[in-house]
Amino acid sequence: MRPLHILLALLLCICFTTQSSATPTINVSATPSWVLARQPDFKKQPPKKDIGNGAYLSLYDEQMNTALEWRYQHWIKKIVNEAGVQENAEFSVDFVADYQTVYFHEISIIRDGEKINKLKKSEIRVVNNESLSDHQVNGAFQAIVILEDLRRGDEIECSYSVVGRNPIYQHVYTDRFAAASSEPITNCYTSIISPASKKLYFKAHNNAEQPKLIQQESNNIYDWPVIQLNPYDFGGSVPSWYTGYPYVEVSEYSSWQQVATWATGIMNNYNYPVSPGMKQKIDKWKSETKTHDGFAEKALRFVQDDVRYLGIEIGVNSHKPHPPAETFSKRYGDCKDKSILLVTLLRSQGIRAYSVLVSTDLKEHINEHLPSPSLFDHVIVKAIIGDYTLYLDPTISMQRSKIIEAQLPNYGAVLTIDSNTLAPENVPKQNTGQSDITEIYSVSRDNNTPSTLKVSSVYYGSAADYIRSMFNERSMKDVEKYYEKYYANLHSSIKMGTDGITYDDDTNTNQMIVYESYDIDSIWQTNGSTRYVPTQATAIYERLPEPIKESNKPLSLPYPSDVNYKITLDMPSDWDINSKKFSIINNSYSFEFTPTLSGHTVTYEYHLKTYKDHIPVEEIAQYRKDYKKISACLNYELQYDGSVPNTSGTSYNGNSGSINWIAVFIMLAAVAASYFILRYFSKQSAEFTSTVISKPYTWWMVLLCIILFIRALLYLRWVFVSGYLSTGSWALMNQVGQTGMQLLLIIELIVMVSFVVINAWLINWFFKKRDIFPRMFIFFAFAELGYNILELAVCFFFKKEVNEYSPGLIAEVANAVVKSIVFCAVWVSAVYASLDTKTVFTRPYNYIEPPVYEKPLLYTPPATPPANHNEVTEPTNEIGTDELTNNETQENNDGSNSLNEGQKENEDKA
Repeated sequence: MRPLHILLALLLCICFTTQSSATPTINVSATPSWVLARQPDFKKQPPKKDIGNGAYLSLYDEQMNTALEWRYQHWIKKIVNEAGVQENAEFSVDFVADYQTVYFHEISIIRDGEKINKLKKSEIRVVNNESLSDHQVNGAFQAIVILEDLRRGDEIECSYSVVGRNPIYQHVYTDRFAAASSEPITNCYTSIISPASKKLYFKAHNNAEQPKLIQQESNNIYDWPVIQLNPYDFGGSVPSWYTGYPYVEVSEYSSWQQVATWATGIMNNYNYPVSPGMKQKIDKWKSETKTHDGFAEKALRFVQDDVRYLGIEIGVNSHKPHPPAETFSKRYGDCKDKSILLVTLLRSQGIRAYSVLVSTDLKEHINEHLPSPSLFDHVIVKAIIGDYTLYLDPTISMQRSKIIEAQLPNYGAVLTIDSNTLAPENVPKQNTGQSDITEIYSVSRDNNTPSTLKVSSVYYGSAADYIRSMFNERSMKDVEKYYEKYYANLHSSIKMGTDGITYDDDTNTNQMIVYESYDIDSIWQTNGSTRYVPTQATAIYERLPEPIKESNKPLSLPYPSDVNYKITLDMPSDWDINSKKFSIINNSYSFEFTPTLSGHTVTYEYHLKTYKDHIPVEEIAQYRKDYKKISACLNYELQYDGSVPNTSGTSYNGNSGSINWIAVFIMLAAVAASYFILRYFSKQSAEFTSTVISKPYTWWMVLLCIILFIRALLYLRWVFVSGYLSTGSWALMNQVGQTGMQLLLIIELIVMVSFVVINAWLINWFFKKRDIFPRMFIFFAFAELGYNILELAVCFFFKKEVNEYSPGLIAEVANAVVKSIVFCAVWVSAVYASLDTKTVFTRPYNYIEPPVYEKPLLYTPPATPPANHNEVTEPTNEIGTDELTNNETQENNDGSNSLNEGQKENEDKA
């Protein structure tokens, strides 16, 4: 047996050497006879400002012969400066040697009207263009041409053909032609020559022109009129499915069912045998689980984790999978290989399973295109288990959780490989990825003592799958370097702490928690005389694309994305913040920012969630404004200049120990002034004051009193926590708007203090059932509404300064206006219109509770005579004031405390 082994080894080596050393040859030939003649206008020139890289195309001609599967290209490039020489002296032609051949027809340099032949077959280099970095082998090559003696002012003329098409397409033609270029083209031609017996379907996008049909005896010529193309900006962060330039699709397929039938054929109609090794594995799984979903989960984990990703995609195997038994044995395969292996395993147990085609770029927008196999670039699995229809991606490694909760990227839509499939179907969302990140800083007083950073990140669903895969692919040392570098952009002196990085992985719930520990030697940074600690919500910042100033393209968003980010800073002393909570929500995304303060602990909380994969063009202008607000609060600098610590960013924060005593004096003066003004009004009586004894409170009055008490507490809290008494706030106002903004801050402080005092008086009048309570309550409600409206107007007037001071303040004030309107509509209406108000709040300023005497001092008959004039009415005592005791006599009262005239008349009559 030993000689046989040696012989087989020698044969394998010879075959491998022959295959690997075979280099495709390049051919030289005349221009094909079927090529259409062109008459370009070489007098046309592009605008100079459009010329980039020192060159432009004066001719670009592309012609396709579908019967011969022959693509012909002819171009002439004008070199206008030295940069053009550098950038265009080399060019290449890509092809796949297994089924394509390259023919060069002409390579020339045109100089001073004369052509210099540069076509030398021996000098055309052919190199393998494959790279294993993406774990794929596809047989791609490049024919490289290097021009000698190219000069400024020369023209390069080249024509060549690439003949052949992947036989997997079975000679069914599909194509796409773009009316756009990254460089100027003064004469652009496109034509398709196709047999008259073949029907081609065309679809124009973005106002592209349809071709002109020229019928010949045996061929149809689809010809586009010559056009001049200006450079198109292909840049911008746009969603993968978006194409902004004009283009035309061509397809011989008339329906998606034809594409599905083609794909079913190359999948061998799912008729693959089960190898003994596969059967052994299947029997093992069956013994370990008794349910279909349990078996499917084991099969999915095996294909995902035990069969590595490697695609041998040469020739027809670009789309046709290798037999499942071969993939199982070799333990490697690409998406189509792994998918058909999983389908075969599932079908062995009677589970309905199919391979499905995916366009990772077009997603659900694939229905907007002509049917074509070339639109798809990925294969996954569709499995029907019980009542569940699941879409499973066997190329995602280290995926956990139950199979019915398996995560799936946003693929949008799929085409099931089955001859009965009529069209692509939308994929329901199978992605619950969420990240909760918490950073806790312990900030030292200065850089003489290191500060610390503790981070805990909780990942759910697809986010947990991604982190788990990363930890599996990298060493812990590399992971720690990656994480340390992540924070080094913010803190240059940061280094991994002694605890390093640890994690907990709950595979049952698909939840992963990562713990990080860092030491920061110099957390305080300096800017002149100011020291500051920088913070950044990096995970939020990375997920927000920066908008372009002027754009007519949609803006790509990471979707789905759901991130909670919390930054807590334990400062060395008490701190104060003026940042205000704000939120943004629309159809594309939502964002919320919540700053809080507790002594020396400052906390910033963020939440970002996306609802689609892009921001539409009509929403870009608003997003540009939102992005400015959001970006401002993502970066903070907790500053200290030796006297006024503060925070820069969206808002500035000051140390709470740094009190502005002028503001305190203004507050106390406002309290005193408000008290004495309201005390004066308290001595007044309403017009509808009654002498009838007050009735008890109704239920809605009790509720109103509770609301007044809560509002008084809220206003009081607002005065002390909103920075009115902080030197940092006044310094910020001076920086943002100088004296004018400081004056507005003074007015706002006075109003807030006055509202506290008014609420206190209202509660006092309420409990005393004062007759002026309804009138003063209505006055206060409308005063609050008027103030909120005025504040909103001021915010719009100082919009720039307000946005710098506190983004979201305008929305917050507008919300306050709406709340005030609702408050007035409900409670003012109730107080004004209710009859109970006139029978409960009846007591004038000079009212005291009537004492009970054995013998009445005075007798006052009722205002309305009793129904029976013979009845004797008990006397009542209406004498007294809030400032006199029951023992004082009527003679000691001044004019304001005397009985009214009606009472005197009644006494005389008595």
